[in-house]
Amino acid sequence: MFVATDDADVHIVKTGIETYEKIKKQVYVIGQDVDIHALITALTPDYTDILMLKE
Repeated sequence: MFVATDDADVHIVKTGIETYEKIKKQVYVIGQDVDIHALITALTPDYTDILMLKE
């Protein structure tokens, strides 16, 4: 468990990326905050595919 003392968006995205690197399977990051989408785009390595879905 992780308790954020401030904005947790960066931690959420980095945890998703680190999890993918460990298990090499699809990882889902679900959120409504636009910051999460921007961070996923910025922090994900170029060799990794990103699929974004709209509700």
